[in-house]
Amino acid sequence: MNYLNIQNNFLTVTKYHNNTDEIIARLNEFVLNNDCNVLCVDISILNMIDAIKVGTLCATTHFTKHPTGTIELIVKDIESKMALKVLGLRTLKITIKRPIIENFYQPVSRKIVALR
Repeated sequence: MNYLNIQNNFLTVTKYHNNTDEIIARLNEFVLNNDCNVLCVDISILNMIDAIKVGTLCATTHFTKHPTGTIELIVKDIESKMALKVLGLRTLKITIKRPIIENFYQPVSRKIVALR
């Protein structure tokens, strides 16, 4: 099964069935076989516990190959971000995925009143 979508140094977890072993194996394989000092991984599909597991193991593997590199994890909520932040992995940057808001800007019609 294809669990990852890979584009340059941006990886996105696309399938998830409560088993992170395949995801971790594919991420580790990508890190070890490619020279990517800066890596971005979107794990926003994962729940908090699995995001901690995948994020920690992926960041550790990345650190062993690129000690001065950085890895950015995109998680789905503040709880996942805070749980990973507490671990103190210095090469890890964590951001929260923002929902796409369609029709964010809608023109507002206003009645203009002239004062005399």
